[in-house]
Amino acid sequence: MNRLNTRRHEVRWLFSVVVFVLAISGPRRDAHAADPSFVGALAIAVEDTVATRLGLSEEVKAKLIELINRREDEALEIVLANKDLPPFEQTSRLVPFVRESERQGFELLTVAQRGKLDQIRIDRQGMSSLAQPALAQALGLSTEQQATIKQLLADRAGDMTKGGENERRITRAIYERKLAAMLTEGQRAGWQKAAGLADTDLVVAKADALPPAEPAAEPAAEPAAEPAAEPAAEPAAEPAAEPAAE
Repeated sequence: MNRLNTRRHEVRWLFSVVVFVLAISGPRRDAHAADPSFVGALAIAVEDTVATRLGLSEEVKAKLIELINRREDEALEIVLANKDLPPFEQTSRLVPFVRESERQGFELLTVAQRGKLDQIRIDRQGMSSLAQPALAQALGLSTEQQATIKQLLADRAGDMTKGGENERRITRAIYERKLAAMLTEGQRAGWQKAAGLADTDLVVAKADALPPAEPAAEPAAEPAAEPAAEPAAEPAAEPAAEPAAE
């Protein structure tokens, strides 16, 4: 057992150089958490807070943890065999393995739980999730957009190797803005929906940021019409003069 733990520790140390995977996975939430580099979204599913959100039973969670441990052990030989390859090539070699890990784990979840887990994963990954073919297709990303996104992620992977944690946090934020700028307004709304962000909350937040509307000005009251002038009274006719007496 000690030998197995030592090998696992060695492989995780070797694979830590795969900056691209670490970058798209976002910051680790738990030092003892499962490694998404080997089991994909299953690493998120067994976190206590996420498991609660998904409504996982203790039995299902235990089965997922057992599966994760087994798949991580099976990944050791693959990583050791590819440790001399460039980081991007190491990641590519693991893609089929990660997909198979997720397939086996998803069989333990309901359809609703799978959908919710995918939303949480996209939210965790941020704009780097745009590299997922299924999401890119759902958002209608053009070939040019996908090529630019791929280049931005490659640039970010290189920049993430520089500096300490604060510098990497700043780098991540900078590239989040660059990636978001690649999307149209409709695509950004589609990404928010895919990430499970409530549209109603966004609308309320935007409404709260607006200045209060000024009340509409009431139309000025028209002056009251003056009563029509009465016609001037005609002078009374004077009586005809009587003829003078003879």
